[in-house]
Amino acid sequence: MTVPSMQVSSLVQAQIIGHCSSSAPDRYGYLTGVCTGTSTAVLGSLRSTTPLDAPSSAIKDELESLRALIPEGLSFLGSYVVIEDESKDNFGSLHWCNNVAPLVNPQSSTSPAAVLAAVTPSGTKASIEWTLSTGHSQPAVRISPSTLEESWLENHFALLRYNTPVNILLYKGANGKDSSQEQYLRQVEKVLADLLSTNAAYLVEATGAGSVSEASPSSSSASNKKKGKGKKGPSDAGQPNAATVPSAFLISEGSACTATCEDISQVFEAVTVQPLILSSSTAHAGDPSPPPRVVCQPVAEPDIQVRSVTLNVDVLAYAPKSMLLADAIRDLLVTGVRRQLRHASMMDAIRSSSGQSSGFHFKVPGHATYVTVAYPLPRAGASSVEEESLQPRRKALHTALGLPLDRPLLRTSNAAELAAATDVAQDADGRLRNTHIGIPASGVKGGVQSLVQGDYVYHHYMQDRFDDKGWGCAYRSLQTLCSWFRLQHYTTVPVPSHKCALLQLATASRAAPCAVLRLAAPRPVPCCG
Repeated sequence: MTVPSMQVSSLVQAQIIGHCSSSAPDRYGYLTGVCTGTSTAVLGSLRSTTPLDAPSSAIKDELESLRALIPEGLSFLGSYVVIEDESKDNFGSLHWCNNVAPLVNPQSSTSPAAVLAAVTPSGTKASIEWTLSTGHSQPAVRISPSTLEESWLENHFALLRYNTPVNILLYKGANGKDSSQEQYLRQVEKVLADLLSTNAAYLVEATGAGSVSEASPSSSSASNKKKGKGKKGPSDAGQPNAATVPSAFLISEGSACTATCEDISQVFEAVTVQPLILSSSTAHAGDPSPPPRVVCQPVAEPDIQVRSVTLNVDVLAYAPKSMLLADAIRDLLVTGVRRQLRHASMMDAIRSSSGQSSGFHFKVPGHATYVTVAYPLPRAGASSVEEESLQPRRKALHTALGLPLDRPLLRTSNAAELAAATDVAQDADGRLRNTHIGIPASGVKGGVQSLVQGDYVYHHYMQDRFDDKGWGCAYRSLQTLCSWFRLQHYTTVPVPSHKCALLQLATASRAAPCAVLRLAAPRPVPCCG
């Protein structure tokens, strides 16, 4: 029997061992990654909160809830569990793992392997024993996985993003026909049917580095069932570059497009997919454009209430670079749209005061891939109370992802900016960040270096054409400290100006603001302060 190979991210091993070392009562969870049949790559882990004696139905519900966090292209591979003492009865732990295995491995010849990691504490260290099962007809085998290279994911997969708003109208009448949730689900199915129809077209745009080529964009049917054995697209003539690879592909009904995910991802950092739903009257090339029209949806009863729900669908997928773009859209992105629209967190828009929800992507410590979370959006002009109302859910997500609870990592302000690369060494206004990096040690005998985690913006004398030479040290230090709180997303309050700080001092001391200004700043305070 050929033993399949397995690779494990070092981040996963650190997460599992960290969970093993914690004081949490439930130290077991799920493993995520990619399986190609002959090779398995473990890329992430998620902690479970179901009891060890939970039935399979409870585990299935938890898996479905956690699945929304994982980008498309990845899946659950198995489970891990802490074995406190091998000499004792570990029936509960093994029973839980046995319930997980058939849920991630449906026992078919094409199903992924079920992975089990048994963690055994040993003094101050912990050892992980990996077991791989390829199906009910094959015995499980112990395996020694190799460590996954940090660049493995980007070398083998392209990152695709689907981002577009979806508008849904909900009707509520006195007769109580059709609950809002039933209407919502019915309209979601219509949206999905449109995305999979032969009249659907997709504009695939590359963002990040590179420039637009004058080459004609490729086009293909989004419903083309033929899988990736065509000729390659723009990369046929050698190594592609920004001058030779088009920055946009049109995936639509017509000639088969042979462009693969690799063709565009070799140059650009991210690929964004925008749907263009075409009506049946314009589905064929050469047909005249229809005239403008107004669609009327009359309300039969005078007491019917209509509510508009806006959903910002935002889905990520890791697509194998050899995969056709058309196939990746249909098999990965549209599947992700279905999953996100049907998830309870997106359906919260029905009950939220704003009637809006959106997906957000986060790059969090200890995880090799992005994490996706959908939140209801606050009303325009709403206070921070609505953001704080999500704190219990964020705390539960922190627990599932093995994140620390002492700092915010999943607020909407933490969401990753995927549109273009940014210079992390410089602030948006041109101010320097993290100026301590690269400075040699002081050489002071017995000195100890202590650094605060996180980024900060360096504020200094005479910055922003504000003359505070000789007196502004404390104010600039305050601004630097406040920038740290902002960049760590503890607050969204702007960094205070000198004038703002002086007014706060005046309020705190119950003195007239002008008196404090005269005392602290004998020269005039410019309006830009």
